[in-house]
Amino acid sequence: MTVGGLATIPARVDTLKQVVDSIAPQIDLLYVVLNGHTAVPQWLKDIDNVLYVVSNNSRGDAMKFAFCEKHPDVYYLSFDDDLIYAKYYVNKMVKAVDKYNGVVSLHGRIYPRPVKAFYKPLESYSCRNWRVDDLRVDVVGTGVCAFHTSRLRVRLEDFVEPNMADLWLSKLAWEQGVPLMVLEHHTDAVKYLPQEKRNTIWHTQIKTRFEKQTELLQTFLR
Repeated sequence: MTVGGLATIPARVDTLKQVVDSIAPQIDLLYVVLNGHTAVPQWLKDIDNVLYVVSNNSRGDAMKFAFCEKHPDVYYLSFDDDLIYAKYYVNKMVKAVDKYNGVVSLHGRIYPRPVKAFYKPLESYSCRNWRVDDLRVDVVGTGVCAFHTSRLRVRLEDFVEPNMADLWLSKLAWEQGVPLMVLEHHTDAVKYLPQEKRNTIWHTQIKTRFEKQTELLQTFLR
């Protein structure tokens, strides 16, 4: 069984349907968490394999993992609300989870040791760029991510700070001895829907120079 998690904010409601429409036909069950929303779009209510939840946004992007514990033996995929996913995406990710028995993603980073700063990786691999081979990494991007819940145990309370889901999930994988892989992929695997900078997590965190992110990285990358 394939289960997915997606957390979204009101500023992206106009493009959310494109995202959900690209995922829903490929997956058995999709949870959509409406962070900070005051209303549920009618079209969302009409999709049979989508369950929606309204949240106060106190946990931010971590809410895409809020339902892992409910499904202890499934392929779990986490999505972002600014990406359209290719028709072959879920099938590709499930096959890769089986191949590596770990966490797979199309986005990731490798860091020097010791880690100096979150924004200073040795290498960075984007889901939007073509990649010709698979590679083990230190941190994966959770907007293009998959794993099996029998292999990686994930609880919502593991995400202590909001809007740092990539790092919390990667930390869990390191602690549980689960490999993190970035997969080969073409540029058509995902399509980015441009957003206003003020509505991105990166923009809201850059003012702090990612101090919390750096501190967290240093706890598991040594």
